[in-house]
Amino acid sequence: MMRTILRKAVELGYHTMIAGIVPPNEASVRLHESLGFESIGTLREVGFKFGKWQDVEFFQLILPRSGDTAPEAE
Repeated sequence: MMRTILRKAVELGYHTMIAGIVPPNEASVRLHESLGFESIGTLREVGFKFGKWQDVEFFQLILPRSGDTAPEAE
């Protein structure tokens, strides 16, 4: 599904995709990294969930221009 979303974003002319992940979520981090996302920073204690403040780590993927190769389908 993520590859489909990324392909559609390229078709629509989007330049970048941003993902926010609440750690620890290694499965989500690995998924995003496998698609080319890179960690760009962490905002500390910006959300409150499960009775405590949560950090959010942000990941970014610069998309290819429309017409360039988009991520391959699985």
